Amino acid sequence: MDVILRLQRSANPALDAFFSSVTMLGSEEAYAALVAIVYWCVDRRAGFRLGLLVFLTFFVNAGIKDALRLPRPGGPGLRVLAAETGLGYGFPSGHAQGNATVWAYLYMTFRHRGILAAGLVIVTLVSLSRLYLGLHYPADVAGGVVIGLALVAAFNAVAARLERSPLPAGLQAAAALALPLLALLAYRSGDAYRAMGALIGLAEGYLLQERLLAFDTRTTPGRQAVKVIVGLAGVLILRLSLKPFLPDGPALLVRYGLMGLWVALGAPLLFRALGLAPTQRLGGRMPSRRGGAH
Repeated sequence: MDVILRLQRSANPALDAFFSSVTMLGSEEAYAALVAIVYWCVDRRAGFRLGLLVFLTFFVNAGIKDALRLPRPGGPGLRVLAAETGLGYGFPSGHAQGNATVWAYLYMTFRHRGILAAGLVIVTLVSLSRLYLGLHYPADVAGGVVIGLALVAAFNAVAARLERSPLPAGLQAAAALALPLLALLAYRSGDAYRAMGALIGLAEGYLLQERLLAFDTRTTPGRQAVKVIVGLAGVLILRLSLKPFLPDGPALLVRYGLMGLWVALGAPLLFRALGLAPTQRLGGRMPSRRGGAH
């Protein structure tokens, strides 16, 4: 608590606005957009695996919070800003955990110093924002970072093993459905339904996309921008239009599953129809490239 109060002694309107903005880099919308952009524009396999990790870290974070039920900061002299970004229990910080997961995975995948530098800056600033805004204790933030890094290490170890001994296509599709549903038998909540629904949709869509399209992520900068605008508009339309019919509870599994399916399969099909993404399959042609072929 002393650390938070010391940070808040330097509070001013400019810092309030800065940290309130920075903390949004740990929002659900920011993660979803980043996953989609990597998948559509950089590397299919990396984007897919990043999505799996993001939804897994959401699920794990929500489960730990509900299991431990540790409070958020409170007490005399504490200022709480952007309270809508800090609902529920405190440990571990979802913002810190999510950012550590995302940037550790991106660096381990691409091994680029720019990614490492960006990740260190963003994880540090987002973590500081959670303290400055009065939404987390230092232990919440540190715990989130450690859990995020541990998830990336475990995920990469499992992925490497599966690459050496890949599962048959049919078994992959069955596992992509069965494993998230089994996880929901252990822990169910709104956050859990959202995370596992998106994971199922993304995984099943990716497997179908690889068989049907195998679209090339490479194109001109202008077409990349159009892909991002059109693709994210589709996510937003689905999110808003399905909400009245699939508002909460288990229905979230379907709503977020359809959104994940759009990112992995629906949007690439539309990109192909619009001439934004050449493909290997369905008459398309794709040059050999690691980033586009996986």
